Amino acid sequence: DALIAGFSADLSELLCGRTFGGSGSDAAYSIEVAPDNSFGGLDNLEILVGGGTLSSNLPLPNGAIQPAPLGDTEGWVAQFNASPDDITAQFGTYHGLADYDQVYFVQRDGSGRPYAYGQARGGMPVIGNVYANAGSGQYITCFLQDLSDIEWQTAIGTGSTTIDLSPT
Repeated sequence: DALIAGFSADLSELLCGRTFGGSGSDAAYSIEVAPDNSFGGLDNLEILVGGGTLSSNLPLPNGAIQPAPLGDTEGWVAQFNASPDDITAQFGTYHGLADYDQVYFVQRDGSGRPYAYGQARGGMPVIGNVYANAGSGQYITCFLQDLSDIEWQTAIGTGSTTIDLSPT
């Protein structure tokens, strides 16, 4: 399972935490705290998390864009709200196709739109009128601000359908 935790500013005290996962192996690779500079204040703080899973039963809230995995290794994106007593999933979705997919980085822009960067063996579809190198093994996805749908998505890389960029 992925571990999501909030600590005091000096890291001496665990303020709240939870695991997120299903029956298979799960990982979180990226976490971003709300862009409103509310670090350290756990009063409905928004947290965006991205990762990968082998689970077919992630505990996703209703309304997921992709409620079930399409392959064995699937990326995922979730938004949590943190309070002094709990971290609650507000939105979550699998994000991938039939082959190997992972979400390695998540971040919101200045308007609050969430983005995901990941790898997809076999490529991800291009959505919208964006620059793309179709069939490439890496992608950038821009979600609507409320995470209800994908605004645009592009494929980046050599176009060889293999993963050829390391997200480090």
